[in-house]
Amino acid sequence: MKRINVIIAVVFIAASIIGCQSPQDKQINAQEKLDNANSDLSKSNQDSAIKAQKDSAEIFFSARKDWEKQININQKMIAELKGNASMDKKKGTTDYFNKLGVLQQRNDDLTETIRSYAYNDSTWLQSKRNINERMSDLVNSIKSNKL
Repeated sequence: MKRINVIIAVVFIAASIIGCQSPQDKQINAQEKLDNANSDLSKSNQDSAIKAQKDSAEIFFSARKDWEKQININQKMIAELKGNASMDKKKGTTDYFNKLGVLQQRNDDLTETIRSYAYNDSTWLQSKRNINERMSDLVNSIKSNKL
């Protein structure tokens, strides 16, 4: 019985000694845990940034496709206005054809802007806003020139 008590005491003392860490060991372990957490956070932030950039690029290509559709609609509307004005001499004045020429030029300029735009995260939102405003203004101008 004494022998069992001694063995239990030895095991208990050994476990206490092994289980205890010096303050330096605790600091090293805490630093390692902090480094691992920072590494995980950094990786997570990088993954989020990559996903956000991919999402923005997809939005850009979707917007570009929509703009191209609207440009084609604008072309057809301008051509229709020119055709109607050619048939009606009363409506088809030189001044009116000049206005249609200006609308055509604005549509061509917008087409060039859209096609030459190189996607860039830092300029995307401002460029999108600018193109949308120009497109909306052009569509309204075309609609207001319908005879």
